[in-house]
Amino acid sequence: MTSLAAIVASWDLLSSAVLAYLDPGAGSFVLQAIIGAVFSVGFVMRNYWRGLLSAFRRPAAVDADSATPPDVDADPRPPVRHADAASQSPPRAAA
Repeated sequence: MTSLAAIVASWDLLSSAVLAYLDPGAGSFVLQAIIGAVFSVGFVMRNYWRGLLSAFRRPAAVDADSATPPDVDADPRPPVRHADAASQSPPRAAA
């Protein structure tokens, strides 16, 4: 008897008319959500895969030369060269 009631209830739910409208904005929202989910899953998988691989890698051999840490205060950018004040042209007067 319980299965008959379940069949009747499901028949009523499936046979009723649905008055829903999906505009193009809703479709593009769903598409963006799907694309975002795919990229998010890919990003998370990549990060966990790198962590998993780094757990099984051998540590790199340390040389005597490379054992010293780099100078933290050193600026890696090349120095900026300024032109001499004498070589600069004077500002033009407004006409």
